[in-house]
Amino acid sequence: MLDFMRLLRSYGLAYKPIAQVCEVSWTTVLYHLSPKEHANKLKRERERCRTVSAQQYNTKRQKTKEYQKWMREYMHDRYHNDSEFRRKMIRANSGGRFAEK
Repeated sequence: MLDFMRLLRSYGLAYKPIAQVCEVSWTTVLYHLSPKEHANKLKRERERCRTVSAQQYNTKRQKTKEYQKWMREYMHDRYHNDSEFRRKMIRANSGGRFAEK
């Protein structure tokens, strides 16, 4: 579909008509066909992630007793029934990373 969008753009069609033909949002077409817009979108997302992460670390949410109980049971069940998860937890708790690079 991306090649088709590029072909239509090479014929001189604007982003909105291309979007209508491909039945996608015009911002999707803009994102994929404009390198400058693509770079700006990635920059905005990186900034948003930094901001959201900072806000999450600065605020402490009170977890309900039901949620704590559910999470404890979920982690216990997953640890004992999912060998890959167990291996990752052991690696993370011994000073390594949870996710592999």
